[in-house]
Amino acid sequence: MTRKRKPKGMPDILKRSVAEMYQRMSLIADQIPEGADLAEDLEAQDLACNLWSIEEEWILDPDLREELSLLQCLDE
Repeated sequence: MTRKRKPKGMPDILKRSVAEMYQRMSLIADQIPEGADLAEDLEAQDLACNLWSIEEEWILDPDLREELSLLQCLDE
């Protein structure tokens, strides 16, 4: 039985992809005003949903995702 070999550049591609995704997530997070009320500010809400969607693709465990999220929400 033969195994398929990964291309030699695969780890580099994955590293670059993760780095670029994190950079994109940081740019999105930076556009959300500190203390924004996501129930009232629809633009901030849209940005937060975009950020959470990306995080959901990369971090499958919901509890871990909440802990590691770039955006921390406070209930009032």
